[in-house]
Amino acid sequence: MEHTIIIEIGDWSGDGHGQKEIYTFKSNLTIEDVREAYFAARDKYPDLSPEGFCCEYEDSEVPKEIIKKASKLGFKINKDFHTEEMAQYTAWFCQLGNQSLKLKMQENPTTLSFYGVDEKNRHIDFIGYG
Repeated sequence: MEHTIIIEIGDWSGDGHGQKEIYTFKSNLTIEDVREAYFAARDKYPDLSPEGFCCEYEDSEVPKEIIKKASKLGFKINKDFHTEEMAQYTAWFCQLGNQSLKLKMQENPTTLSFYGVDEKNRHIDFIGYG
């Protein structure tokens, strides 16, 4: 069975700077299993936890020590990276906690709302803005 998992990067609660990116992944395990895998990885590799770096406003510099350790475990990252790389890193980190977990980022998920009109000249506006 395939599950959809969302990884949010940034101000997920909206109580800070309000900026976040949402990345959708397909998973072979449930969200509960993915969370357990994350906790297991955090217990085993606390210094590699995605919660521990690039967590301050405009902080996108990955510490050299994390780059080295992640590389040794199979994840290549640059010193500076953006939200998509952080989402990929987070998925990889979860997989450290459960080797049977498979997470694959879904490219360009479509939304219900859209700009312009469709072939029948219809439009769905953005919902709940303002």
